[in-house]
Amino acid sequence: MSTASDIFIGESSFLPVNQNGWYGLVAPDFASLFERLDEWLSQDSAIILEAPCRTIRRHQTVQGTLYSKLMRAQNDGAYTRREWFAWLKWALGPSRALHILKISALMLARGHGCAVPVLAVRKRQWNGWHLNLLVTREVPFPTVEQFVTGPSPNEALQASGKALASLHQDGFVHGDYLPRNCCLDAANHRLFFLDNDKTSHWQSAPFFLQQRNLEQFAYNLIRLTGKQELPLPFLTAYFDSRQFAASHRETIQTAVMRHALARWQRHVQAAAH
Repeated sequence: MSTASDIFIGESSFLPVNQNGWYGLVAPDFASLFERLDEWLSQDSAIILEAPCRTIRRHQTVQGTLYSKLMRAQNDGAYTRREWFAWLKWALGPSRALHILKISALMLARGHGCAVPVLAVRKRQWNGWHLNLLVTREVPFPTVEQFVTGPSPNEALQASGKALASLHQDGFVHGDYLPRNCCLDAANHRLFFLDNDKTSHWQSAPFFLQQRNLEQFAYNLIRLTGKQELPLPFLTAYFDSRQFAASHRETIQTAVMRHALARWQRHVQAAAH
């Protein structure tokens, strides 16, 4: 798996792209692959996800397996309902693809695993909506969700807790920390954070945002398996790494589990009706 040092250290290592309405950045080693970007996009590839606001594809290339995410809006509702505020934010706001590239570059430079971006571009359509395209290298490891739903989840749970603690200590907050949004290289005990569309970096991240990551992960563990005790190894690994005082640790863990279980109960009740 490539690391920050042999791909790039920061966004300044990328080359500018200005091609047929697309503009953004490309990794130098991949510039020739995307010389005709529209033609490259039209080639046969496997669709991994098709939704109103985005399409994710897997591409087999001479430079290895790549994943592309073509983003048409910030979410499905904004796209299908053509919400004017969402349109304004998407049309006038910063490029989502470039944001992911920049935050990924910073994560990699700080030693955190994530999908390595090789292209991030945006193109304005006739109606004012932008297309955002991100292309990354493959992360060739199972998701934590696959480990959690298997017979031996503890190693993945502990790795997820330790990696999140390290991420938070470096000022990052993940945008949607779920078991399916991270992969684990079990042989090397290394976690890779996926889906960094809304991941942010702070000089000093507000703790309520960090706690939200804990609650997201804990709730989804319970929802996946129905086991209310499953988040405990994850939380233990997180708090052991952060070295909080015992009283502070107990207060936070109690709040996280209360919120996760309350959300789980609402999910169960909604499913029953």
